[in-house]
Parts: sequence; C-alpha cells; structure tokens
Amino acid sequence: MDVRDRCSRPRAGAFTVVLVLGLLTACASDTTTAPDEKLPPNGSAAPQPDLDVRASAAAHYADGYAWACNPTTASYTAGSSCGYAFSRSGKTITLTRQSKGTYTVRFAGLSALLGTKSTVHVTGYTYDNHYCKPANQKLLSDVVHIRCFDAASGSPEDSYYTVYITKNHGDLAFAYGSLPTSTNYAPPASASHNPAGTIRIVRNGVGSYTVVFNNLGSRNTSNGGDVQINAIGTGAQHCNSGGWGGNPNLSINVQCYSRGGAPKDVKFNVFFATPSANLAYLWIARFTSSSTDAGGFFSSNPGGGPITITRSGTGEYSVTFSGFSPLADGGDVQVTEYGGGNAVCKVGSWGGSDVNVRCFNPQTNAPVDAGFNLMYFS
Repeated sequence: MDVRDRCSRPRAGAFTVVLVLGLLTACASDTTTAPDEKLPPNGSAAPQPDLDVRASAAAHYADGYAWACNPTTASYTAGSSCGYAFSRSGKTITLTRQSKGTYTVRFAGLSALLGTKSTVHVTGYTYDNHYCKPANQKLLSDVVHIRCFDAASGSPEDSYYTVYITKNHGDLAFAYGSLPTSTNYAPPASASHNPAGTIRIVRNGVGSYTVVFNNLGSRNTSNGGDVQINAIGTGAQHCNSGGWGGNPNLSINVQCYSRGGAPKDVKFNVFFATPSANLAYLWIARFTSSSTDAGGFFSSNPGGGPITITRSGTGEYSVTFSGFSPLADGGDVQVTEYGGGNAVCKVGSWGGSDVNVRCFNPQTNAPVDAGFNLMYFS
C-alpha cells in the first residue's frame, strides 16, 4: 500500500474517460477560456541566462521536493520520516512547524547549488478541505515558508502538503507577480525566468493578470505545456489558471480570489513546463459525466501509454499515466484549479502511475467539479 493511502483513500470510481489525443476544445457546458486561446503579448525585460544541471534522462526533473506527512510534529526530517523527498544538494530536508498552519522547509545546501534564481510551488494534500501556499516566492537561504488554511473559517490550520523547487532550466519558465496593483511591469529577475526572451506582467483588472513570456510560444508548437500557479503570501487568498497559449509569445492568464470568492489583487507565482523525462502532466476542463473534451496537446506522458481519468464523485478524480512511474523516492505532485471561479484543487494521494485529485469551494467548504492542471514528476 502507498504510504499516502494510509491518510485517506479516494472513493471507488464511477466511470473512466480515456483522454483522446488531439487538439483541445472547450466542453459545450464549459464557458471558461480554453488553454490554447491566444492572449495579447506585451513589453520587454532583460533576458535571463539558461542554466541546466540535469545531465541525463535518468536525472530528477525537480531540484527539490518534499511531502509533509506530520503536520502537528514540531520538527522532522523528510525522506526518513515520510519518503517522497529529494534535494539535488544531497543534504537533509527539515520540516518545522512554527505555529498552527505555519511551516518552514529547509533544503540544506540547495540555495548555493541553484544560485540566485528559483521558484517554489505548494499543493495541499489529502481529502480534507484545507489548502496551502508558499509565503515566499523562491528558495531563500535554503528555506521555503508555507501557510495552510481551513476552508470553512479561513484560519490557519495544520495540514498535509507537498512543496516543489526548481531553478532556471532551459525547458521551463516561471515568473513572480510581485506588484499586484501595477498595470504593466517586468517581474523580479531573481524569481523569474524565460529561456526564450523577456517577460511582462499585465494587470487586466482586479485579480486578473496576463503573464507574457516573449518568444516562448514559438518553441511550443508540438505540445501546449502545463501551467501551475500559487498565490504568494500569508493570507488565505488563492489563485488559479485561466487560458494559455500564443505564438510567438506565450501568454498565461492568472486569476486570484479572496477566500470568499471575490476577485483579489494578490502576489503570485506562475510556472510553465514542457515535455521532459520524469515529468507527466495533464490539463482537463471541468466535467461532470463520462463525456469530456480533452487531448494530448496539453498533456505529456513519458511512460508512453494512454492517460485516463476517473470521476468517482463530485470534485474527486483519479488520473493514470499508463507506463509512467517516478524514480525510487516516489516523486511529487502539484495541482492548480483551471477555469476561474472560487475553487481550489489539491492532491488526494499518489503512487505508481496514479494520482488522485480533490477540488472544493473554499467559501462553502463543499466539493465542486472543476478543471485542473496536474504535474506528476520526480
């Protein structure tokens, strides 16, 4: 049995949908923007260097990750206590509870290895209605600060979570939206990276942003990639993914909300992945039955088999990347709700080729059917 399944298990599946390869189109009942809708490019900023420490297909995709399996324990070591942890530095990962719902994760020696440019992402874990986010935009002196909240009250809550760290590799891009009320700006270089050129962030309205990675879209004509988004900070706000696409410039829409569902100006991280060894990903639009429109253009499975998804109940899904399995440490999962609206998606459990996802409304504390973007990697 996968160690994560001892925390909670998904309900039995009601039906399975095989994702059909081909270009994505929106569901007839889905009024949100499809990922491949082009968004307007803007502006310029200084390009950043393209550095890579992944030497071969056998190497980890991530530079660091950890599964937090002891939410009320004062301090413990990832890996030896929980498994499902990795640091490219090869040194200890220590998880510390500072207070209720407030944590630090220390990846010893990793900042020196990654250099000045990195990004972090956090996803809540298991089947409760808690959600988690990073409080800082990058790895700072080996540390990621994390905040977790109870959906019913918005108060800090002890929670399970996963945390992911990467630097500026050539097959990915990321940006830190540091100025939530600014109209058009270049994000901070220390937490932003575009291997193809420059980056601009445009505020479209309260809580609505477009992140433009200039010239990156021209590199993504055979696969649409995957997007992960986090709100950044100590409050209970959250952000999710709208449409993305465009050529030659890749534009990603970010939508941020208060816990109560009102659009909210919030700092955020956005991350864009392209196909790579030891990385599987999937985009799926909101669906409530056995019929849904999805396809291979926004999905990748290095295992080579089909990708299937099962809806076992409202807001509960199981995804199988046939033929794919993470490296020996078990890998990590990140999930972002797609399509707008007041919903949060998180990982319920994972192991082998399978990942389980839960989506819920943080205002009503009830499960909801939602689209999501999913990354499974090691």
